[in-house]
This record gives sequence, structure tokens and C-alpha cells, in this order.
Amino acid sequence: MTRPRYSVIALLVTAGLSGTVQASSVESDATRAEARASEGVETAPARTQHWDLSDAEWERYDAIMEGPRGLWSPDLDPIWVLGIHAETERERRYYAELAVEQERDRVTGELAFQHAYDAAWDRLYPDRVLIEPRDRSGSATGATPRMSEPSTPTLDDLRADDRVVLVAARDCNRCGDILERAVERLQDGAQWRLDVFLTDTDADQEVRRWAAENAVPIDLVRAGRITLNHDDGTLADHDTPSLLRHSGQRWQPVLP
Repeated sequence: MTRPRYSVIALLVTAGLSGTVQASSVESDATRAEARASEGVETAPARTQHWDLSDAEWERYDAIMEGPRGLWSPDLDPIWVLGIHAETERERRYYAELAVEQERDRVTGELAFQHAYDAAWDRLYPDRVLIEPRDRSGSATGATPRMSEPSTPTLDDLRADDRVVLVAARDCNRCGDILERAVERLQDGAQWRLDVFLTDTDADQEVRRWAAENAVPIDLVRAGRITLNHDDGTLADHDTPSLLRHSGQRWQPVLP
């Protein structure tokens, strides 16, 4: 299965520079370069392990970050930096696919921990949920506080920058229904992105077959608006279907 590409979005931070601060800027640049060089010496093994980049790639990344990119996007990760500044289309595609794989690993790990966290809360505090209700004045209600969750959003409540995940299975009829509703919203102009994870297969051809059976639009896949993935077992404990969006540090259920 061809791995979907994500649109490259430059994360720019506006830097207001003037001629009166040139000396301090040079000093700051030198300080940053020295700190980066020191960090590179101390953490080279960790860099290799975490980012899967060669020494030459790290040298190029450091060189790029010593220029304007270091001011524009100081927190942009090395793979995105190298991808944005790729010199050939082949190189750009390589870093895009590497970024997709790392993002996939991040999402599955976060979803698995969220599931474990929710289960732990239900175990330890079965009669309580996370947010205390308030009356219209904003004061906490009642002598005995009972906690209640915020209203669950629907597909129509999602924002353009939301990350939405559908945990599905091939033999799940409701999964196809929810997928169809999500696709309709995307085709009607919704700007959020949908990542689909099948939990009952590790074969690319099965994911492709399921997508074809459920009429997933190829144009949305090619545009990176929908990604199709098979799970590596990390999400096996999730109910299917599960529809979630990333909200702050948590994954929040979404009503279809």
C-alpha cells in the first residue's frame, strides 16, 4: 500500500528584527549555534535512535537551523526541516514518508494510552467523571460535587485543524456507516483530516480492499484528507467503531 502523504505546512513564527539590534542578534545566533553544537555532541546516539537520521543529515539540519529557518520555526522537528528544504522531489518524498510513519506511531501510542487512562479512571473513580458541573452564575453546584463531562461533539462541530481518527474493523457494519458520514462531510467542504485504522488486519491489500468496498474517494486519499492504515496491535483494546478527535492533551469521542 502506498503510504499517504501529508501536506507540508510551514509553521512560521514572525520575528521582528531591526537594524538597531544587529549586534545582539549576531550574539544570539552564536549562542544558539554553540548550544546546538553542544547538544549534538551529547545526544548523537539519541538523535539516531529517535529520528533515524544519519550524521550527514544532522549536519545539514543544524546548518539549516542556523539560518532563517531557526528563527521562523525554532520548534519544527528535524524531519520536517529536511523535507521543507529538500533539494529534489525524491528527497522530499522520502522525508514525507518518514514523517508519515512517525506520525502514525505517535497517534497509535497516544490513542492506546488514552484508552488505558480512561479505563484507569473508571476503575479508580467509577462514580465520578472529569469536570465539575456549574450553575449559570459559574459557581460550583451542590454540597456534594459530582463531576460531569462536557457535551460530546459531533462531526458538524469539528474545526478545520482537528485531527480525527476512526478505529474500525473489516467485519464492523457500523464502521462503514460512520466512514460514509465522515466522507460526506469532507466532500461537502469540511477541512479536518480523517485517519482510519483497521484493527483486525496487518495486510496492506486488506486495507485497500476494505477502502474499495466502502467507496473511499481516492481523491481525498491522494490529497491527504483521508489516510488508511492497519493497526499493529496497539489499538486492539479499542471498541470498533471508535471515532475520536485530538483535543488538547486528550483524545475526545465524537458522535457521528
